[in-house]
Amino acid sequence: MVMERIQSKVDIPLVIHGATGVPDEQLKRLIKYRVGKINIGTALRMSFGRTLRETINASPSEFDRIKWFAESMIAVQEAASRKLQLLGCKERV
Repeated sequence: MVMERIQSKVDIPLVIHGATGVPDEQLKRLIKYRVGKINIGTALRMSFGRTLRETINASPSEFDRIKWFAESMIAVQEAASRKLQLLGCKERV
């Protein structure tokens, strides 16, 4: 595997950039390598945006962004919790 070859060449923890779109099973396999950071920001922004769009479409006369953001932030917390659980991390969300 590519990760094994890379890990054999470096002595520092690796960073996985752009992990959004990487299947969950592949992310889980990274746990056995020296990976110090896995970027999931885009996945969280996608969760926020998708939920925000649904909220706005469901209530087109609403203009209070605080009300719009409430469901979106819950969706982000849930997405982050799923990723943390998947990666075997203690939940801090």
